[in-house]
Amino acid sequence: MTSPLHSQSNTTIMQRYGTSYYLATLFFPKNISQETMQLYKFVRIPDQIVDGEVQDWPVLATTNLSEHYLAAWKQLRAMWKKRESVYTRNDYSDEEWGLSAKLFHDKKIPFSYSRDFFDAMLMDTDTHRYQTYEQLQQYMYGSASVVGLMMCHITGFEKEAIPYATLLGEAMQLSNFLRDIGEDYELLGRIYLPEQDLKRFDLTHNDIIYYCESKRIDERFVHFMQEYITLNRKQYAQALEWLQYLPKKTRKGVYLAAIIYEGILDRIEKNNYNVFARSCRTTKRDKTKLLVRWLRTFSL
Repeated sequence: MTSPLHSQSNTTIMQRYGTSYYLATLFFPKNISQETMQLYKFVRIPDQIVDGEVQDWPVLATTNLSEHYLAAWKQLRAMWKKRESVYTRNDYSDEEWGLSAKLFHDKKIPFSYSRDFFDAMLMDTDTHRYQTYEQLQQYMYGSASVVGLMMCHITGFEKEAIPYATLLGEAMQLSNFLRDIGEDYELLGRIYLPEQDLKRFDLTHNDIIYYCESKRIDERFVHFMQEYITLNRKQYAQALEWLQYLPKKTRKGVYLAAIIYEGILDRIEKNNYNVFARSCRTTKRDKTKLLVRWLRTFSL
């Protein structure tokens, strides 16, 4: 079964599913923008399969979660074998993955990053609870940090950038997790918050399920979120040291993507930390304010 995303252009996919990334890519040179969109499609399709978004991948509409994850696991395995074969054979004529293989070869992106990413997508089919932050960090490396490492090769980088790119991917993924706690459980049965950290606030995964169902939170959850947001902001602050190791022509786009994602934390705070009762996605107004901040930073 082929994902409906295969037939859509790279630009269309990013405009629809990665609005923050799309805005940031507009400030890259044209060739780098196009390469970034190609990479986004490369990682978006497996993510779409495992998350089973109903509008484009109708597995969840017709099966229960167990059946969906089994189907997703099989599809991902088949996809990985096809991508590896296309890459190994340098088959740039392949309709589905030829352009991605060419991107990996031209930009000298280690294909092991692709393997790490697929391993993380496979984790989503059978790992739906996390006990420690270290366990979650392993998942975030494969699902997000390696994308930052791939982007290093597209944007141009010095080797000193690698740990910062890794951390920025983790920071962005953690912001997603904090924003989507309710959605991840209600739609996909997943709770990414490490139970070991929840316990420090007298919380368990069962409490998260209760918040999802009741749409109400208490002080324990507020304090937990405040600590995690503080951690997340520190990650962004440290990760943005990456900019000094990038060519000037790509710094603006990377910085804009980072501050838009960090803006998720502002939205969570404005919603009094209740990520269950209303959306904490950044609005157009939020992004406009962040764009103004970005303009001021790069005005010199």
